[in-house]
This record gives sequence, structure tokens and C-alpha cells, in this order.
Amino acid sequence: MSNVDLFISYHSGELKEQEARILEERLAADPALKKEYQAFNEVYTLIRDQLQKRDEHAFRTRLLEAMERNDPPPARNARYHRSYLYYLVPLAGAIALLIALMFSGRNPDRLVSRFYHPERDQVLLVMNQVTRGASDQGVSLFREGKFKACMDEMNGQLKRDPGNNLALLYYLLASMEIDMEEIGLRKFEDTTLSGTGQLEQSVIWYATLAMVKSGRTQDAAENLETLVNGAGPYHPDAVRLQKMLLK
Repeated sequence: MSNVDLFISYHSGELKEQEARILEERLAADPALKKEYQAFNEVYTLIRDQLQKRDEHAFRTRLLEAMERNDPPPARNARYHRSYLYYLVPLAGAIALLIALMFSGRNPDRLVSRFYHPERDQVLLVMNQVTRGASDQGVSLFREGKFKACMDEMNGQLKRDPGNNLALLYYLLASMEIDMEEIGLRKFEDTTLSGTGQLEQSVIWYATLAMVKSGRTQDAAENLETLVNGAGPYHPDAVRLQKMLLK
């Protein structure tokens, strides 16, 4: 493992306790390694917010700012400054590659786009055929692309009948369509679902995708347990998605 990989693993908490202790002892005993770590640490700290937010544009901007600094160092620190830059350039490049891999593999919108296809969902298609009564209006609004109106309609139904899982399902779906998934998730989190039956499984599946869309990957992975450990139409996709979220 290269020093850069080792530093990244240390920062992300992936090193075992003994490995982390060995690295800390090496840093205390090796001035050159400590200097390399300090250079890494400044770059890593500089872009920490962008790492957490998966904000590629902001990351690139901050990285360029770091690379293009041209403030002349004091003469007495010239040797240190050259050494610092020697480490900074490859370290910044390595972190840039790391971020690129993160964006390509776990970008929330890309993950959701792989699994969010309500127009092809066989469970939803069957439900649409058997929908009756008041729920028809909310489902129709969703099909017509009137997502905010759908949410308002289904919200009214849920107030009258909190156990109306069909209304909850379409409330969630509509909230995702207009980037209001956190509001949709509040309704979901007020319920308790056992995951028995395709309707409940469908609610759990789309609530999971709403969590992914809002960046709550750990919550999403945990929410999938019912679908991963049981049989049902969402089981294969649930297994695949959970593996992606836990990488």
C-alpha cells in the first residue's frame, strides 16, 4: 500500500486499530513521512466539505485554487516550500482520482437512475389496474405528471387513513419527482411496515430510493434489510443496491 493509500485509509477509518497505531508511531519517528502526511492532510482538509457533499464542481474549484497558489514563500523556508510542493502535486492528483471514482460509482442521482423506473414496475402496473375509490384521483394525478397535486391529494387521504399504504406509496413517488423526497420520507418514517405483501414491499423499496436520492446511504442500506432477507419482486434489485451502498 502506498503512503497516499495509507493516509486515505487512516482518514476514512478503514485501518484496523493496530494498523492505525503503527502508522502513528511511524509518523512520530520519521520526519520525512510526517512532512508527507502534513502535505496530504492540508489537501484533504481543504476539500473535506466537497468530499462529504460529493460536490464535484466545488472540489475541482478548490483543488485548482490550491494548485495555482503563487504566494512567494519566505527565503528561509524555500527548501521546505519546494519539498511541500513536491508532495502536494502528486497527492492532489491522487485525491482527484479518488473523488472521480467516488462520483462515478456512488453518485446518488446515478444510483437512483439505475433503479427508479416506476413506469416499468410490474407491482405498480398491477396496482394501477386494481385501484379503486378515492385513491384513483391521486394515482391519476401522478400519471398526468401533476406531482404536487398528487402529494396534496394523498396527504389528505393519509390524514383520514394513516394506514393507506397506496396513498403513502404515491406520496413518496410524487415527492421524488419534484425533489421533495425528504418530505415524503417523513410520512414513511411515521409508519411501521412488516414488508409482508407487495404493496408494503413497494413502499419500502421506493422509500429506500428516496433515501439514496437525499444522500442518506447508510439509512438506505439498513432499510433494504427486509427486502434483502425476504422473497418478493424487489429482492434481486435490493441485493444489488445494498452491495453498492455498502462498498
